[in-house]
Amino acid sequence: MAESRPGPATVKRPGPGGRLLIGLLGFAFWLVLGLIGNILFEWVCIGYFWPEEGPKRSQAMLEEELRYLREDFIESLLVDQPVEFAARVAGQLHQTLYQKTGIEAWMNRADVKNPPAQESLFQQQRSNFVHGAKRYLYAAMIATQVYAVRVAVLILALPIFGLLGLAGLVDGMVQRDLRRWGGGREHGQVYHLAKRGIGPSLALPWIIYLAWPTTVHPNAVIVPFAVLFALVLAMSSATFKKYL
Repeated sequence: MAESRPGPATVKRPGPGGRLLIGLLGFAFWLVLGLIGNILFEWVCIGYFWPEEGPKRSQAMLEEELRYLREDFIESLLVDQPVEFAARVAGQLHQTLYQKTGIEAWMNRADVKNPPAQESLFQQQRSNFVHGAKRYLYAAMIATQVYAVRVAVLILALPIFGLLGLAGLVDGMVQRDLRRWGGGREHGQVYHLAKRGIGPSLALPWIIYLAWPTTVHPNAVIVPFAVLFALVLAMSSATFKKYL
């Protein structure tokens, strides 16, 4: 009698809740990775490109980003006061990374130093090292606040993608019904091509805006990709072949 061999093991896929959790964890991972990349880039700029400016460049960027919020983001569908929301996000991230870890307290203690005449050679070298480390740490603190403000701006911009995406979806469904009742031809390749553009039109604004090395107005990044998202969604819904 032939022995029955067990079939291949089936891999159980996660449900909607599991996929949502995996997506959120992946999103958080990329946010942390982006913050580390911004800090490292700021350090490279201080060491090689703008050594004379130091952390002042990041401070100027932070002030400019907040000025954009005060002038052009007065109202929001998510919060009552967008500027206060962005400042609160930046302050909370600063408190978590630099105050609770004791980094800011160490920087404040390092300000107290002996007069140069009373310092030994080792103490002078140590003071120079501490001064340089404080310079880079202060730049990291400012770069973190700039990053947090930009994350807050992207969160506040989510309704723009939702509204334009809804308009594109409705327009595409109307065009689809008109094509069906008019006997028009269906284009499956256009649908698949447009469908591939939905993800990048949502992800690229986060990647480009958070990684931009200089001051940039949020509308210069958010608005074009929101319009692109609406167009891609309109094309994909207009060329969808199956019946809804």
